[in-house]
Amino acid sequence: MTEENVETADDTATDTSTEETSTEETGTEETSTEETSTEETSTDDNADDHSADDVGTVPDEYKFELPEGVELDTKALELAVPVFKELGLSQDNAQKLVGVFTEFQQQQMQASADSFVETVTGWTDAVKGDKELGGEDFDKNMAIAKRTLDKYGDESLMEDLHTYGWGSNPNFIRLLHKVGQTLKEDNPGSNGKNSSGSGDIISRMYPNN
Repeated sequence: MTEENVETADDTATDTSTEETSTEETGTEETSTEETSTEETSTDDNADDHSADDVGTVPDEYKFELPEGVELDTKALELAVPVFKELGLSQDNAQKLVGVFTEFQQQQMQASADSFVETVTGWTDAVKGDKELGGEDFDKNMAIAKRTLDKYGDESLMEDLHTYGWGSNPNFIRLLHKVGQTLKEDNPGSNGKNSSGSGDIISRMYPNN
């Protein structure tokens, strides 16, 4: 009788321990689930905040910074700004696009300048190597071409010839030379203004002359 009571007591103690353990495990799992849910929600919130920072806000007016000496094409900017706003670009993102366009514009301008120099240099070399204009009689022929500029040229023409490079064009020099052959050489100092101007353009065209 006593042994049965002891076994029953042990069984009861075992059952009670099992229930307590089960309760503790259940509580632990519930707490862990809640903490995980909280962490996931926090992560999502941070992701949303990060996304918002990347997008930024669209300013009422864009203000762009350009390298010193560079002017942005205002007509291109007038077309671009409404698109920037439509795309919801922030000031920083719009500045990045303008920076890329500015760099491209500078590269195009430099390429154009290099092409101009290459063309004029080629023309000059062609005149010096021309059978009729160049060779041993080069200086003499340039003096004959100069007569035409002395007679008919003015300061404005000289500047245009220099600016656009036509003062080195073989066909133009040949024309000056043919016209100059029909003119008598002016006496030194007879026409100081034109002589000075044409002499200057000849010197620019052919510095070794």
